[in-house]
Amino acid sequence: MPLLQDLPQASTSQSLLNLVIDSSLQIIFALRAVHTPASIPLSLAQLELVQRNVSSFTRQFENISHMLEGVSYSFQSIQNLYSIIDIPNQIPDAPAGSEPLRIADGEKVKGLSIEFRNVSFKYPGTSKYVIKNMSFKIEPGQLCVIVGENGAAKSTSLKLILRLYEIDEGTILVDGRDIRTIPLKSLRQCAAVLFQDFSNFPLSIRENIAMGSPTHALDDDRVQEAARLGGASDFIESLPEGIDTYLSRPVKDLAGGLGAGQHNLLGRQFNSAAGRRGHGRGRAQDLEVSGGQQQRLALSRTFMRSNDEQVRLWMFDEPSASLDPLAEFNLFERLRGMRGMNTMIFSTHRYGGLTRYADLILYLKDAQVAEMGTHDQLMANDKNYAQLYNVQAQAFRTDT
Repeated sequence: MPLLQDLPQASTSQSLLNLVIDSSLQIIFALRAVHTPASIPLSLAQLELVQRNVSSFTRQFENISHMLEGVSYSFQSIQNLYSIIDIPNQIPDAPAGSEPLRIADGEKVKGLSIEFRNVSFKYPGTSKYVIKNMSFKIEPGQLCVIVGENGAAKSTSLKLILRLYEIDEGTILVDGRDIRTIPLKSLRQCAAVLFQDFSNFPLSIRENIAMGSPTHALDDDRVQEAARLGGASDFIESLPEGIDTYLSRPVKDLAGGLGAGQHNLLGRQFNSAAGRRGHGRGRAQDLEVSGGQQQRLALSRTFMRSNDEQVRLWMFDEPSASLDPLAEFNLFERLRGMRGMNTMIFSTHRYGGLTRYADLILYLKDAQVAEMGTHDQLMANDKNYAQLYNVQAQAFRTDT
């Protein structure tokens, strides 16, 4: 392992060695030709043939060195992965024996109530508070939209609800309980979340969506419904292999050099004749997916998760940032149709699509809740929210 780890640092030395090997024959024969021409045993044609063979050997040697360098990076990545797994959780769990949150049960238990009481927070290693004395309450089943300028701690507020960070002051109540008395596993199992920095995976579209709820991964109806809710159905249907199209070919596919025809991969049958399989040294062609399509897949995975019986809270951080206006409108229409089922919290820069229908709007400014209420109430106040709403609405008016 140490030898492989040292290979990247040795790349310059390898290049120099390759240059010496490739040029040494020419240098030797040039010197002999100048000083003792009669001692040269080869003709110029033979010398050229030897030179080509040496160059071929050098290229092969260089290929091997690059391959070993790639292997060293792979081993380092694996080592980093295990290091991450072994990092202890810095957030203390609830005391042993603490009761988990109740699981949703039709009309008996709907969404979670969320309450901040004088909450203050600064990121570890910093002295500036990004949240200061923040207080609000979201009732079970309400649709809450968090708005504000960049850096107003909208995303941070969502992360605090999941205890991804520990608050410095105050109390967060979830379902009426201090968040520190709720087991972390139970708290996070009750939430379906989509943050801005989402990732899609080098698997099929079906598997990317199904990962939202692994226990229901083989439920095709559930996967298809999640794709519809996420707005991904149309572009999925346009693909040659539909929902079984791969974003990137799996390692097993590439390493096995699968031929055309039906194959069993990751527990599913698929047809590898669509031109994206790996053969020999050829590179597999990955599916090019736009930013908007990537976000629709991530939304679909979140909806797959939100259908789990234990989920009582949906949180979306800028869910339409990469969507076109029509896709955004359709998404918000679907979300409004599902309001009341669970508590929904959205952070967004875009006003109108959700804010006009929200049960509660929180306008964040200077690390605090500057305004709170419904759309009509905040418009009547004619302060920060109303000003930003009118700025966005101005772009769609024809009477100016």
